[in-house]
Amino acid sequence: MIINTRIYDPMMIGRLESGHSNFINGHIYYENNVIKVRYDLLDKINSGELGVDKLFDPYYNILSLGDGFKIKGLSPRKSCEMHKIAYVIEDIYKESCQTCCILPYLHDRKLVLKNCRTVHSYAYTSFESETIYPEPGWKKAYNSFIAVHEITNSCFYIYRQNGVLVNKINYRNY
Repeated sequence: MIINTRIYDPMMIGRLESGHSNFINGHIYYENNVIKVRYDLLDKINSGELGVDKLFDPYYNILSLGDGFKIKGLSPRKSCEMHKIAYVIEDIYKESCQTCCILPYLHDRKLVLKNCRTVHSYAYTSFESETIYPEPGWKKAYNSFIAVHEITNSCFYIYRQNGVLVNKINYRNY
């Protein structure tokens, strides 16, 4: 059965239009919240008369974050293969590093385990670099990068957060 109903909540409209959410098996994951779509009510008689408040069950602040911490924009990220979701947690005061919390889907009642390599030949970290503009009055901007250290080839690879390779540094001859 297809339901046709109007959504009036501006936050819900913005969330769905922006695409900054993950829709997984009837659950909408965004920031530190989850909305469950009530499929069980769709089969009921007169389900077309149900309002949005009945069709969606919101769950807010699913992770207990301390004061000054928030879920970074465009989080959480999903891994369909591993049935897990990753939340990037950042300090709004920039006093500590970003952390990543990887959890199984909240609606799943199973864990998916894969064989992991026991020896890694790389390490990685992320960092932000401040962009300084020459004109007075321009705002500072921060660019986020990921640095991968490939130990076996004596190289550092610097990537933007969107995956674009910015620089490769070979330190073998130093």
